[in-house]
Amino acid sequence: MTPGPATSDAVSVARRLYEAFNAADVAAYGALLHDDVEVHVDGRTMRGRKAVCRYVDSVLRVFPGVVTVPERTIAGGDGAVVVELRQINPAAATGEATWRLAGTVCEVLTVRAGRIATIRSYYATQPDDRTVATRMPTRGEAYRLADEQDALRRVATLVAKGVSDDEVFTAVNEAIAGIVGADSTSLFRFEPDDTLRLLAAWSRHDDVDFPVGDRRPLNPGMREIRDRGEPIRYHEMPDGGPFVAEARALGIRSGIGVPIPVEGRPWGIVFASSEGDGSFRSDAEARIVGFAELVATAIANTHARAAAQQLADEQASLRRVAELAARGAESQEILERIAQEACVLIGARRTVLARFAPDGSSTLLAVHRAGGAEEEPPVDPGIAEEVRATGRPVRIDRSAEERERAGEPGASASAGAGAPIHVQG
Repeated sequence: MTPGPATSDAVSVARRLYEAFNAADVAAYGALLHDDVEVHVDGRTMRGRKAVCRYVDSVLRVFPGVVTVPERTIAGGDGAVVVELRQINPAAATGEATWRLAGTVCEVLTVRAGRIATIRSYYATQPDDRTVATRMPTRGEAYRLADEQDALRRVATLVAKGVSDDEVFTAVNEAIAGIVGADSTSLFRFEPDDTLRLLAAWSRHDDVDFPVGDRRPLNPGMREIRDRGEPIRYHEMPDGGPFVAEARALGIRSGIGVPIPVEGRPWGIVFASSEGDGSFRSDAEARIVGFAELVATAIANTHARAAAQQLADEQASLRRVAELAARGAESQEILERIAQEACVLIGARRTVLARFAPDGSSTLLAVHRAGGAEEEPPVDPGIAEEVRATGRPVRIDRSAEERERAGEPGASASAGAGAPIHVQG
């Protein structure tokens, strides 16, 4: 962020906020805050306008007459404002107040749509303070914090808009690179088959062709990282592991990895890498965590949207079959429609409805094939026999090759599922 004249609309909003505080007008103060405002001050985090207004009201009651005096205000890009100010409590000088406030404060604010979205306060230590105060950052640190908040806000805006996961991944990679000064960044997903898939990557070199979409088997070290779910830092590239060869080819020597948990489970990991000797700042992992949380939010939102759409699709499919039955359609027409609806709904290559005979044989009742397949598929013996034996749904995810090696006939699909149809028990 380049310091410049404090003439932006964001600065105007910040000034009005301090004026409302000095006037002890909590209502006017709250009117300048977003409903979901987030404030970090006094070692605590408050979220929401009501919580922040309660805090401000308590400060004004404990320190009657306290005022803030901005001494330096710098407007950054995208609504960021850095303010150096003094807090003065005139009552403390007359003995009317028991406690005094820390005198010098640096606050980093972000303004969105004319209202305050975030505030972070940093207090300078005073020799006679009676409470513990955090070290006040330098101006350079304040600028970095403002940049970080800008980047987080930009990515959060994308998540809130519901853009594609790929857009979020790309934005996160670029933002992390700028925040921690990485030479390259990459974002991966842990797959159910014990592999790691590259979803997005960024490099300061324009001519790098990343194998986005590729998967590599997990090695013991990466499994441990996945299972522990804790950030890691390495000063030399490990000897083995997924995508290590590609990283070495880029000249990567060191890096940081921060896991991405989704709904309490290890979903993926994001790396910031360096071609140097690992001279990332000591707080780099903590600064990346916020972006990892935004990725988790984006994934959770995608899952929620997908679940809602799936439910809507299921209800519509059931309704179409029910309407067909209500019109008195022939049984064969209804069965064929059920096979068609199921095939489309779950994205199968084919669906088969079959009836079990007392002698152990099966009679094909209806088939629907996606993509215009010509060959009439048989009933999968493995699935059908297990459904008949257990009376419960069955799912097979082994590949055709694996099933053939196990001596299972009819191994023509990579995955299959079956569910029983109960009639009179």
